[in-house]
Amino acid sequence: TGGNFSLRIQTGSPYQIAVTPAFDLTAATTATIAFDYKDEDGGSTRFLEVEFWNGSSWQLLQKISQTASYPDGRYSYTVTSGFSANSKFRFEGKNGGGGGTRSAYIDNLVITSDAIVSGNPYDTWAGGPWSGTLTDASADLDFDGGGLATGLEWVLGGDPTDGGDDASIAPTIDNTTDPDFFIFTYRRADEANADSNTTIAVEYGSDLGGWTTAVTGPDIVITPTENGAGTGIDLVAVKIRRTLAVGGKLFARLNVEVAE
Repeated sequence: TGGNFSLRIQTGSPYQIAVTPAFDLTAATTATIAFDYKDEDGGSTRFLEVEFWNGSSWQLLQKISQTASYPDGRYSYTVTSGFSANSKFRFEGKNGGGGGTRSAYIDNLVITSDAIVSGNPYDTWAGGPWSGTLTDASADLDFDGGGLATGLEWVLGGDPTDGGDDASIAPTIDNTTDPDFFIFTYRRADEANADSNTTIAVEYGSDLGGWTTAVTGPDIVITPTENGAGTGIDLVAVKIRRTLAVGGKLFARLNVEVAE
């Protein structure tokens, strides 16, 4: 249990929670979570709770006390009931009293079941390295307050917990380079583009009330550049002919819908 551990959860104030992606376990009879555990420096009133979502509430599997009763090592817990289409596990730091900040470390996390179907790619992404910080992964919510909804950050390849990166990954508009076309450019992450639950569309219109989806044709030219914004993130340029403007007005937007 030495070496580097990939997940740190505070069990002293402020407490932290880490949630796994959701899994469809409606056909399951068993599910097991296994992980390596390492205690930072102990504390008899501090705990790491391992819990399972049974479809309506969190079921406590084990309260790991940061004492000699739970030495560093590998732990596993099995669930035999309460399965749903949105099954998931979580680790929750708790402190029964006393001050100070302590931590527990988790690594080599493995979830197995006799009928496991992975949750959708968006949930997997949202449950990634920022799962302990991204406490609400609703796609239409601007969780980090940077100006972009989390669903947009999923497509654009952003960090949904860092509002400071929103401006740098937002779509851009070029109204000067091409005399015939207005150019709308956006980043497109491969995993979001490949996800059947995610719809990505550039839309245009002459006002902010009616929108038309940009589709390749005489007045629309769409050119993706593979890895144009970095590995796994394409750069897509959508050229919209200026004659589509009405009353000298032409607007464009990136519309993302995620079926959660």
